[in-house]
Amino acid sequence: MAREDGRGPAAYGLVMKADRGTTRFLCEVVEVLESFGISRAEAVARLNRSWGSLEFEPYPDLVCHEEPEYWAHRMYYADNAGATVPYWDEGADRGAWAVVPAPPDGDPAWTLPREG
Repeated sequence: MAREDGRGPAAYGLVMKADRGTTRFLCEVVEVLESFGISRAEAVARLNRSWGSLEFEPYPDLVCHEEPEYWAHRMYYADNAGATVPYWDEGADRGAWAVVPAPPDGDPAWTLPREG
């Protein structure tokens, strides 16, 4: 996903209300989600499912006080309380971590065409 370029969230398939600064932040969360090996459409759907009903304050909204990686991990991985390596450790073995299922077909969180 290209970095936010001044358009509103809807231009990126995002359903929440946010100003330009927060939209840039949301696009960064999507990019981190994509880095887990999922499509852009699924990354946007996960963000929409998690935060679609929210209306964000002007940048920096409270969510911006955590890194995009923090939120992306919480949208992608299930509760892995037994993990011994923090999520932000690039060397973390996430192979045993449970993945939260993507939104089901027909869910309104899917706003972009699925790829492949």
